[in-house]
Amino acid sequence: MKQWNSTLERRTPLKARKGLGSKASTRAKTASQAAAQARQRQIREADSLHRQLIFTLCGHACSVKGCKCHPVERHHPIGCATLGYRWHPDNGIPLCVDHHRLSSQFSAHLTPVKFKKWLKAEYPEVYAFWNTNRNKIVKAPRDMKRVIAKLERQLEAMA
Repeated sequence: MKQWNSTLERRTPLKARKGLGSKASTRAKTASQAAAQARQRQIREADSLHRQLIFTLCGHACSVKGCKCHPVERHHPIGCATLGYRWHPDNGIPLCVDHHRLSSQFSAHLTPVKFKKWLKAEYPEVYAFWNTNRNKIVKAPRDMKRVIAKLERQLEAMA
């Protein structure tokens, strides 16, 4: 049975331990990692701008009438994993934490049928957007700079 020198050696693959692999492949991995990190930064920036846009459009309060709870979160009727619609102005509605994901009486995630009926009655334009686009397959935007610029223009137009 082999004796391990350290826990690092035990958990590290053989190729990495012995330093095998070319410098070119290491540089390529570093460049692709940098590109992935840059895209993640752009996604976070677009999320921040979309949040500002939704809160500016609907106010910084829960959209459920009579609710004064804070903090307010942004709910995506078409899930935020669908990057093609993630930053669309009609794909967001401000909700308090309870109405977004915690309340068993009425919340977007725990009682979706009640929530969709409420959405249809209170926000027909958001419901229409959801109902029209919920089953469409849309590619994620390739140029995040364009998405960010569009969100910035929308925010400026509202100011």
